Amino acid sequence: MEKSAELDDADGDGLADAGEEITYSFAVTNTGNVTLTGIGVDDAMVGDVTCAATELAPTEQTTCTADEPYVTTQADVDSGSVDNSATASGTPPGEDTDPVVSDPATTSTPTPAPAPAVTVVKVAELVDEDDDGLADAGEQIIYSFTVTNTGNQTLTEVTVVDPKVEGLTCESATLALGEETTCSAAPYEVTADDVTAGEVANTATATAQPPGEGTPPVEAPEGPVSREPTDLGGRPAPPTSIPTGQAPVRLVLPLGALVIALGAGVLGLSLRRRRPDHG
Repeated sequence: MEKSAELDDADGDGLADAGEEITYSFAVTNTGNVTLTGIGVDDAMVGDVTCAATELAPTEQTTCTADEPYVTTQADVDSGSVDNSATASGTPPGEDTDPVVSDPATTSTPTPAPAPAVTVVKVAELVDEDDDGLADAGEQIIYSFTVTNTGNQTLTEVTVVDPKVEGLTCESATLALGEETTCSAAPYEVTADDVTAGEVANTATATAQPPGEGTPPVEAPEGPVSREPTDLGGRPAPPTSIPTGQAPVRLVLPLGALVIALGAGVLGLSLRRRRPDHG
């Protein structure tokens, strides 16, 4: 038996993207010296297969086609190809004769190359006890992270590590395409050292595991938490950290976006001031 796969390539890239359809057909030939009946094809991936003829004399051939096209799944993309195998069978004459089964016929339709990627938005919320817009010793900063899967593979073991905070956890450790999860930590208390430094500097790393045995995780390298604010004209201004009460540091509101693609990332941070409820 010979098997063929025809891809309905919606985007014309020659690759089986999630949601695209593959139609399988089979050429079954009687290579023996007796007539075969009950010709059929067994393909677990596509289900029912219909053959133009179910009886073949020696050397005769028939074409069989899957009743429904196969729809490429995200799991196929994660694995790197759509692999399929099928066998043909027919029954020779004679009472209680067992069917003869062909060798497996296989096809492999490539999917897009792996491109795991995530975006992370980090937010710092200052609990501003004295309402001065500065992080004073003893005040708290609440950090949170929103991690989104922007690549073309499912990601597992999604984590964010920030050595400045404790108890950092994410709501979900697995992200399908386009999904996001929120990660939060215990509040950070501003120290006298932060005030002496004039700012609350922070670093963080993020990791996620793409599919595939032995595939290394993608990791965002550590770096200073920075933000890329813009002025009214839309031009980027110099990055800043959270100012403390030590020196007059101008605070510029940020865009707050971080992009991590295959382990390369830039953290985005925005600062909101929350006034305590004094009753």
